[in-house]
Amino acid sequence: AGAASITVTLSKATTAGHCVVVAVATENNATYTTTGITLGGSAGNFTALASVLDSGSSNYCGVDIWADPSCAGGQTSVVVTASTAVAQLVWVQEWAGLAPAGATLLDQQATATGSSPSWSSGGTPATTAPSEVWIGCASLRNSATPNPAPTGPASPWVNLPALTAGTLGGGISGYRITSAEGTATYSGTETGGTLSQTAAAVVTLFAVPTAPALTVATRAKLPVSVLAGRSRGTVAASAPVPPPGPGPVFF
Repeated sequence: AGAASITVTLSKATTAGHCVVVAVATENNATYTTTGITLGGSAGNFTALASVLDSGSSNYCGVDIWADPSCAGGQTSVVVTASTAVAQLVWVQEWAGLAPAGATLLDQQATATGSSPSWSSGGTPATTAPSEVWIGCASLRNSATPNPAPTGPASPWVNLPALTAGTLGGGISGYRITSAEGTATYSGTETGGTLSQTAAAVVTLFAVPTAPALTVATRAKLPVSVLAGRSRGTVAASAPVPPPGPGPVFF
């Protein structure tokens, strides 16, 4: 199969200078890598922050997390390009108040694979700043139907909608805003079907003293042979956060 891509349409245009974070969960390919991500057709400042692939059995799954600090404004689509045609689940977040291009954005990261319904990214080294945004993502693959039904970590984590791929794949992503240093772990549980493999990643991102605002769009796209498994959704919510720490605003 040739290179595959998925387009996520944002529900409103990006704001110049914000940071776009893209989490990708992949299913059923032993050699998958995310080869590029563009915002409105431009690579911008996108860089890979974490990557993990579980190829220990025939039911493969992986996670990639990328970010575009100081993103371009007025853009309404994100395109994720893969090394090969593969089922992809994508979550896009837009944050204000994270470290800009030219500054250090990534503080710590951790990745892990496994085969237990109690999945985890593993823990990062201790973070080095109190005010950060932590982003996590997990990909799960069953060996028998139905799809995985992952549950992410409890509050203060905020989990985005879980997505499914075909009849055996699934994933979840989430974020946490911090006001103290600590060890980041993105972990949870899975029900449904017969779990085969898991992959999970977490990154911690430096914030600046202004309160971030978050935009989320989700979409799943599969190869032509399994298009019946496509999922798509958006989330709307808001939550006040006292200064000076980060605070998300969904649309």
